Amino acid sequence: MSTIKQLKYSTISEHKSLESLYPFNRLLSVDLTRRDYFCVLKILYALHELLDQNISQLPEIQRLQAGVRNTKENLNIDLSNQKPDEVGTNLAVQPVVDIEFRCDSTLIGALYVAEGAKLGARIILRALENRPDKDHLPLQYYKVAAKDSSWKSFGDTIECLTLENKIEADTCVAGAKATFDALIHCAEKMSKHSVT
Repeated sequence: MSTIKQLKYSTISEHKSLESLYPFNRLLSVDLTRRDYFCVLKILYALHELLDQNISQLPEIQRLQAGVRNTKENLNIDLSNQKPDEVGTNLAVQPVVDIEFRCDSTLIGALYVAEGAKLGARIILRALENRPDKDHLPLQYYKVAAKDSSWKSFGDTIECLTLENKIEADTCVAGAKATFDALIHCAEKMSKHSVT
């Protein structure tokens, strides 16, 4: 089985757990508020900030840094649209994504989660653009992510690195699981402070 398929099938439960938690469970809901939306963006920003700081020296992975930085910039653009009076208790919580990257394989696992988040962007963007309050939601991240076509290239890079023995599939899976766990922790922390 390919590394990308191992990543997919080995992290299904973590993926579902994350999607079931606030604020991610509100993204496709008619009850989504701007506050909920900004909570999602803050968590995604924290993940991309950590990735940007830890991109490895492996040339194949370094090529991905531009994409990580671009995503981080788009998230920052959206977050800059937050109004001072919207900063409720849950938004005051600064999400910290804490993952220890022991090797390139764990970093690839984390990048898998970040890249995978962009795959759902088309569906999420469509739902957000169909909302009556769509003009009040900054959509830079989702608009760019929905057009992103780097998934195949990312998958090809992973497979190439695996074949060249530069990364190990099991360690990639461990990195992806650690990333999902860190995001779940962020979501649970934000949920405790949610203002509805």
